[in-house]
Amino acid sequence: MQVPNVQSFSKAFGLSLPAIGALHAEGRVRGDFETVELLEVSGKLGKSQFTFDATVDAGGERLHVGLTAALQQLDFTPFVDDGAATVQPTQTSDLRDIDLGTTIDMLGNLDADLAITAARILGTPIDLDAVEIKAAITNGNVELHSLAANVLGGDIAVSGSFDSQSECPDLKLIARGSEFDLTTLNAALTINERLGGLVESVNRR
Repeated sequence: MQVPNVQSFSKAFGLSLPAIGALHAEGRVRGDFETVELLEVSGKLGKSQFTFDATVDAGGERLHVGLTAALQQLDFTPFVDDGAATVQPTQTSDLRDIDLGTTIDMLGNLDADLAITAARILGTPIDLDAVEIKAAITNGNVELHSLAANVLGGDIAVSGSFDSQSECPDLKLIARGSEFDLTTLNAALTINERLGGLVESVNRR
């Protein structure tokens, strides 16, 4: 599959994307009336490079999505640059239009198993790489089995859960980090004072 200009192509579906470049992908597709599998898919989207296997199974009570993906490089630069260029100081984000209740209700319509790794991240304001995510959605409940990354020169690990089916949705997170180098923040700051020092350990529940 090749799409020379994803930004222009997306407009045919009523979407507005930044200039993310061309898409080139190849792999195998297998399926029947209930299940579709994308197997050994690899390719590039702009500067991002990826491989993945995915399944969509509509044969159960709820739609089930499975995704195992490895991104050699994930480039957020077009999204960051596009937002900075198009949003004026007097404008507010479209996030205000998101109905949080509807978004939470959608979690009850599908189950999912996700395993995603990203070796290198581009376009973020802080140093970030070696990201690993394992998560599952079951009957509206989200289990973040693990989220690990190298950030600010150190390591962070997060796990938790989100219960959307309770009367009051319940979010629980546990985060642990170590060896953060504060000098890596200076490139993203506009203040004159420079940061320095090392954060040896952080634990939050």
